[in-house]
Amino acid sequence: HIHPGQLSVATYHGTDRERLAQQFRSHDIILTTYQTLRSDWATKGPLISEEWFRIVLDEAHHIGNRSTQIFRAACNLKCLRRWCLTGTPIQNTLDNYGALLSFLRIPPFVEKSKFDHWISNSIREKRPHGLPKLRILVQVTCLRRTKQSIDHSHKLPSRTERIETVDLHPDDRELYEFFNATATRIASGSLQDEGNMHSADKNGRNNILPIINFLRFICNHGEDLLPAPAVEAWRLNQSGLVDSRITQFAGESCTLCHDNLHSPRGSPFCALCLLTGQDSEPTEMADSSRTESPQADTPGAPRRPSAKVEALIRNLGNEQVGNRKGSEARPVKSVVFSYWTKMLDLVEIALRQSGYCNERIDGQSSLPQRRDAISKFNNDPACTVFLATIGSAGEGIGLTSANHVHLMEPHWNPMAEEQAIARVHRIGQLRHVIATKYITPRSIERYVLETQKKKLTLSRKVLDFTASSQRELDSERWEV
Repeated sequence: HIHPGQLSVATYHGTDRERLAQQFRSHDIILTTYQTLRSDWATKGPLISEEWFRIVLDEAHHIGNRSTQIFRAACNLKCLRRWCLTGTPIQNTLDNYGALLSFLRIPPFVEKSKFDHWISNSIREKRPHGLPKLRILVQVTCLRRTKQSIDHSHKLPSRTERIETVDLHPDDRELYEFFNATATRIASGSLQDEGNMHSADKNGRNNILPIINFLRFICNHGEDLLPAPAVEAWRLNQSGLVDSRITQFAGESCTLCHDNLHSPRGSPFCALCLLTGQDSEPTEMADSSRTESPQADTPGAPRRPSAKVEALIRNLGNEQVGNRKGSEARPVKSVVFSYWTKMLDLVEIALRQSGYCNERIDGQSSLPQRRDAISKFNNDPACTVFLATIGSAGEGIGLTSANHVHLMEPHWNPMAEEQAIARVHRIGQLRHVIATKYITPRSIERYVLETQKKKLTLSRKVLDFTASSQRELDSERWEV
């Protein structure tokens, strides 16, 4: 199978895929997407009815949430062998790993209740045997291969991560404190809406998540990412309007979870999906073309670049100061990630005002658009900046022509950031990689960082131990 032409491979995807289903058994390997699998599961299509020898899930963390249709679809596949490939088996909760075990049908952990009983509850209650049990479980169910285990012929260059703290502009700080005070009152249940007192249980849970996202939006670009009702409430200086006017989005539904929409202008996602993004099911790439990038003179253009965008432009200038037209030296290139498409719009305006040539992909980019954008960025010396949303470029692409990464905001899931940086720091990279993370001091972003640390601590306690044990096992195998 290691020789070209020895295996027959077909792709099951697109509107005419039913025709291929009749020829499944004429091929050795069938490639498909999670979205196609979900669609076939909903209609009891060929992927679900076929009996396979082996199912291999690449980027298997996509099934890490048991409540999603993709998880249920994967578990309903009929096969003799099951493999999961992922660099991030534990992203948000321990049950991410439990979901993989359920798909793999590892007894007795097929049922969530059994995984909770034997593993999750022990860890949560900090029982002394909880972590050792989890380590043993991971060790016997996981083969761990880290970048450090790559042979010297493919050894990666070093990588540096740095945090750049960026203070808000004074007017944005005032805006932030207004919504921060609103969030505090909602959490304590003391916010009055139209003269009626709401309890924390009723009002706080419903409205605190949008306010948390408002705080994150302000850290990125002041009022320019906020929904219009929130901006109006700020200008009227009435925090009660923030609570009542959030409900104006109730008639719209989230593209991901179909829940009520509490999102920034132009975003099709609800606050919870924006907050926890990685728990949402990925959507098919849009077939339609993305609208042209905003220009500086379009209606709704920002008042001025935010403090973060100013810092980004300054850093890009310092990184790329050596780039010269006509030079044969390899140009310095940079990749900029944000969680929100609207933020990329605003960054793109600033880039063009500063004379940068950039390419971009986001959730609305079609597959041909993605290929063209990546190809131009990797091959055109004049194109030195690549913009991407975390969700659209967090996996499956290579951007090794760049060696600088910029993360405009912290993600609740640190593994999502790691995957983004790995688009640049991967096999094929020849230069030292520098990743810059922009953080607003005295803000919700500090809390996000603390949340990241807690998640990383648990993941490393389990997986670093496994990697060490795996190296010992590999050494023993070579000796034999």
